[in-house]
Amino acid sequence: TTGSGTQWVATSSLGFATGVSTYLALTDTPSSFTANRIPFTNSGATALTDAAAFIFTGTRLGIGTTSPNRLVHVQSSSNEAGFRADNTTNNVQTEMRSDTTQGFIGTISNHDLRLFTNGTSRMTVMNTGNVGIGTTTPVMLFSVGGNSFFGGNLTATGTLTVAGNSSLQNASTTNLTI
Repeated sequence: TTGSGTQWVATSSLGFATGVSTYLALTDTPSSFTANRIPFTNSGATALTDAAAFIFTGTRLGIGTTSPNRLVHVQSSSNEAGFRADNTTNNVQTEMRSDTTQGFIGTISNHDLRLFTNGTSRMTVMNTGNVGIGTTTPVMLFSVGGNSFFGGNLTATGTLTVAGNSSLQNASTTNLTI
């Protein structure tokens, strides 16, 4: 309601599944909460808390920050700053997080990671460590499906196996065995 202050009044589950969240006659008295903060309850839904842990500026959500500079901004001084998505059907767990010296993007379960553009998989990192570009099933440590271009030197310290047609342009015959 409106008037001298905003009142929050709820008498049941607010549309959540039974037992998820129950509020009984919660009221925000004028000046008791800070603007743009998201009030929340403890696990027993017995206490309404006004904390800086969650901030909503009207267009941006901050978790652990009072001044989010992205649509969703997570900040922590520990190794907990990040996002985690769990699919419980196949136990796929994906994370994007930061620690004190580096950033991480990947799966923390025994599943592949795919990078895609325009809805199409472009690069796959298998749970075995094999990386594929242009293929979702890399068979070696690095597999490329399709044509490739190397603008610099290509060095092979082991055996170079070529299947199919090949051409050498501006190649020297020194130490070349065919």
